[in-house]
Amino acid sequence: MRSPRVPAVGMVPLALLSFLVLLPRAEAQEVDLSVVGWLAGCWVAESEGRKTEEHWMAPGGGLMTMMSRTLRGGVARGHEFALLRSDAGELVFRAYPSGQSPAEFRASTATGEEVAFVNADHDFPRKIRYRRSGPNRLLASVFSEVQGEGPAFELDFERVTCSPSG
Repeated sequence: MRSPRVPAVGMVPLALLSFLVLLPRAEAQEVDLSVVGWLAGCWVAESEGRKTEEHWMAPGGGLMTMMSRTLRGGVARGHEFALLRSDAGELVFRAYPSGQSPAEFRASTATGEEVAFVNADHDFPRKIRYRRSGPNRLLASVFSEVQGEGPAFELDFERVTCSPSG
């Protein structure tokens, strides 16, 4: 039995569709993490008997990682791990704070001087901003609202030499 003959006109759209499927797909423009590479390093903020340390790894493999701890009276009172990556063309900060569920924030600003992350649906914080305040200084501001109010608190970090003993 012979196969029915398909008209040549019907083959054109099928051939065109096959060709289009094989074309490379346009990828979302990735944000280059080097724009916030200035976060990399070891930072310490001390105020009112509290010492907060943040250690940021330099961008690599599309990811920056951060670990921090807060000490009061020489005793660890809190810690946090965070991942900073590019996702669908924007920077995403995913925080894993001690004793809490992870939270994800998206960059609203990312320059060579400042980066701000926002999650208006999160209970607290809703906005986290890091801003260079000198060659070896970093001001971290934590906001309870995305706009309008000043920060709930700030940490004035100084760059320090990273050491294995802390």
